[in-house]
Amino acid sequence: MRILVPLCLLIFLVACESTQEEADKLEYELVLVDSIQFDGDYEMPSIVATHPQTDELMVLAYQGGESFILIVDTNGSIKQEFKYPTEGPSSVGEGLMSATYFRDGYAIMGRAAIGIYNKQFEITKRIAITLAMPMVTFNHTRHLQTIEKNGKEQLLFHFSPEGNYTIDDPEFYQNYNPLTILDVEEEHFQAYGSLHEASLYLQGSKWLMIRPLFSVKNQETHLAFISDTVSYVFDEMGNEARRAKIPFDKFVHHVAIPEDAPPKGTYGRIMSYIHHEGLDIWEYLPGLSASEKSNMVENGPNPNTKRIMISKNGEALGAPFELPERVSYLNLVDKDGFIWAPQNVYALEEEPERNTLYKLEIQTK
Repeated sequence: MRILVPLCLLIFLVACESTQEEADKLEYELVLVDSIQFDGDYEMPSIVATHPQTDELMVLAYQGGESFILIVDTNGSIKQEFKYPTEGPSSVGEGLMSATYFRDGYAIMGRAAIGIYNKQFEITKRIAITLAMPMVTFNHTRHLQTIEKNGKEQLLFHFSPEGNYTIDDPEFYQNYNPLTILDVEEEHFQAYGSLHEASLYLQGSKWLMIRPLFSVKNQETHLAFISDTVSYVFDEMGNEARRAKIPFDKFVHHVAIPEDAPPKGTYGRIMSYIHHEGLDIWEYLPGLSASEKSNMVENGPNPNTKRIMISKNGEALGAPFELPERVSYLNLVDKDGFIWAPQNVYALEEEPERNTLYKLEIQTK
């Protein structure tokens, strides 16, 4: 009996290790499993949030050059439509940068402030953003999300780093925080995250734009930058918990702002980053070297096409692959593990009569 128990334990441990090794060798793919359509003459829809209980989608879109926030259910019905005000007491700035579900209502970020709105999109609080205006701003992004800190739901967003440094100052990069936490009750902004010493942005060059892609899961923030090949995980306080090299098969790195003529190649760029159940899903353009670009045939195929790679703990799980051309770009993953993406209308022969959002699933090959 004394021999049998350790032997059973050894067999169990070996079996678990073997199962884990097999799981780590699995190859994955993204499969289009469903879609929803909704009416309206909208352009460039972008899904920025899903409701944690109802699964309703928050969609930012343009119509006649103006921004709208749409709440769309999974049957394609528009439950609410909110025309973003660029001025007046309910406005938070000229451009609609981002929005998300927040507590019993919504949070919306403009270029001047972050507003808290009730379910009827009536503003209940306006918090002026005290950070410097970034040199480059982005509208209709997922740059505003929620995070739980000290047992309280707060807002986590990307705008600009703290401090009065310019992109010419080394201190700008040494003290760079990619995100900021907003305590809504205290109206307090706190720097969140940092750059690792080996970061591409700490190598002595000047950068006009450092843009993060991020998502919050279980009080951890998974983050990568569009022109770097390192991914980060930060805890609720903004401390680096771990990081990994992104295992691209090919990625032409940015060289920041060159002092002489622009380079002849094309930079690689991460277009979207989604983390789900230990898997990292990367949508990216690998870029072209100067020689590859010079060898391109006029009007011939462009080898710098969008790719998808799935990795785990810094290891690629299979070769990169392409999505159907009608899928525009990956937006987010919902609580059930489905990935949502808008339709690429430029791949269609005719203008569509309705707006289409695609639902994709991660599956093993």
